Amino acid sequence: MAWLQSESQELTDKLIRIEGAVTSDQRLRSFVRAGDARAADRSRAREHLSRIRNGSLKKSTLIDDLLSYSHIDRRGLQASVVSLPSLVDQVMNAYQDEIQRRGIAMSVVVEPMTLRTDASGLALRNLLENALKYTRDTRNPRIAIVCRRKDEGVLFAVTDNGIGFDMQYHDHIFKLFQRLHRDDQYPGTGIGLTLVRKAIERLGGRVWAQSKPGEGSTFTITLPG
Repeated sequence: MAWLQSESQELTDKLIRIEGAVTSDQRLRSFVRAGDARAADRSRAREHLSRIRNGSLKKSTLIDDLLSYSHIDRRGLQASVVSLPSLVDQVMNAYQDEIQRRGIAMSVVVEPMTLRTDASGLALRNLLENALKYTRDTRNPRIAIVCRRKDEGVLFAVTDNGIGFDMQYHDHIFKLFQRLHRDDQYPGTGIGLTLVRKAIERLGGRVWAQSKPGEGSTFTITLPG
């Protein structure tokens, strides 16, 4: 994927120009607000503008994820010794507003320990984002995070009571660009779990899932300790 970095900057610049043009074009904004424009025309204009913005944001996210994948694939991860409780707190802090707004019942059990791992929490962050995404329509959402010593290593597990999936698709969901849902149902790039697997394998660990449709999922990571 060496071509990706050279191509991505050009594409990113184009997306920025598109987003800037849509945001700043006075003619478009005036038309949307125009009092003499028909309501139906204004509604369609707003819809088109929204699609352009959302499309550019999605492409930008896709580029970022592909660059992350390319970086891990070529160079591996910058591992360092981190405190696991601090790492979990760091990851969770970024999602506290959503957790509180949605009234998600969070259970976090992290044994005090240090581990040589990715200090950015890439894998845990992606798994937590998935749990948040797929409990979106759950009436009483619950998410549990467990980190503990196991045998000669460390076990991480993220469990939710979301929509789950059929285990026949277990390997499918870890492949690049493979998704089980349409983007209008559950938005995503189809790269997150591929990133998780690649990152964990680079650290000498493994990741897998247990799930059942309608009953939620548990994603488990083991790392050498």
